[in-house]
Amino acid sequence: MIPFRKRFTAGLTALCLGLGTHLMVQPRAAAEPVGCTPTSTVSVFTYNDFHGRLANAAALFTPVEKARASQGDANVALISSGDDIGGSTFESMADDDNPTLKVMAAAKLSTRTVGNHEFDKGWADLAGRVNSAVPGVDQLGANVYRKGTKQVASPLKRYTTFKVGELDVAVIGTVTGDLPSLVSPAGLSDLTIGDPVEAVNETVSQLPEGIDLIIASIHEGAPNGKGTGDEQAAASPSFRKMWTEIDPRIRVVVGGHTHQTYSWTNDKGQLFTQAGSYAAALNELKAGVTGDGALCGISNTTTKIDAKAFDTSL
Repeated sequence: MIPFRKRFTAGLTALCLGLGTHLMVQPRAAAEPVGCTPTSTVSVFTYNDFHGRLANAAALFTPVEKARASQGDANVALISSGDDIGGSTFESMADDDNPTLKVMAAAKLSTRTVGNHEFDKGWADLAGRVNSAVPGVDQLGANVYRKGTKQVASPLKRYTTFKVGELDVAVIGTVTGDLPSLVSPAGLSDLTIGDPVEAVNETVSQLPEGIDLIIASIHEGAPNGKGTGDEQAAASPSFRKMWTEIDPRIRVVVGGHTHQTYSWTNDKGQLFTQAGSYAAALNELKAGVTGDGALCGISNTTTKIDAKAFDTSL
């Protein structure tokens, strides 16, 4: 077996690693069995607001590579919740964030959600250069519509599906509803930006049958990672709508944009989590799987990433 660090380095050099197969799954009961006993576990890693921190990339993705080496690639997924580019350090910014896009292409993402900074250079740049730079990976923006319609602007998609181990997973992605106030209006002239929570809820009914785990990847989040989810919902109308109105069929809500670190569960049993920013944290969702391939419990662990302590010489 190739050591995971060398395998990651080789991936960055190749820049074109593949993506797990997208599929329409066959119908199966999606409800979690009562009193189930998992026979295996799979991992779904999530991060957000990377912002072109190239020096931290190896440290951020090393735990993912460790999991792939120990669990097998088929049992590990990786989700970005937006702002991979924009607001970047010089080594990425000076080349229009192309170095960061190459890292994302090598990291074997399962899917990525657009953040507000993906729109920094306008819609044409996002739909063309940025989208094509990570081939084979769906870029999600369920609330990014063609102007005056509710039709998602291509090449963005409302959702994507993929398999992790025996679990059929769906991810619905949306950008903050504040996007029009965060980027140049000229870059959004052909678009209408909808409410992210409403777009997520509208999309749930469009998912194929038999999905075991539905994740909402929303580039929006709590204003502060301290306290409780209820306290942060009281402080932020945007987060309150997420906290209280997300369709109950959504099991996990992965956030971004606010650069906070938290992991809370609301009174509907939905897990809300965000992994800070600048490659300083990484979330690992551990999902239990029964013998017949059904979801059986899910938990989250947030790991702080210390890029300075990472030894790249190995």
